[in-house]
Amino acid sequence: MNPLQMIKQQQRESLDKLIEFAGSRYALAKLMGIKSPSVDGWHNRGRTSKKGAIKAEHITDGKLTRYDLRPDIDWDND
Repeated sequence: MNPLQMIKQQQRESLDKLIEFAGSRYALAKLMGIKSPSVDGWHNRGRTSKKGAIKAEHITDGKLTRYDLRPDIDWDND
C-alpha cells in the first residue's frame, strides 16, 4: 500500500469511528450542528471537512483528533 492509500484508509477508518461514536450519520450531524447531507458527503468521500475534523475533536473530547481524521493536513503550520 502506498502512502496516499494509507492516508485514505486512516481517514475512512477514523470517520467510521466518529460515526460509531455518535451512533449514526444522522446523530453525528445533530451532534456537530450540521445538516445530515454534509455527513453523508463525508461518508461518500471517506473523510471529514477540515472544520468537521476540528469540531469532531471537541465533541469526542479528543478520543478522535483532527490528526486522526485528516492526516493529510499540516495542522502545525496551518
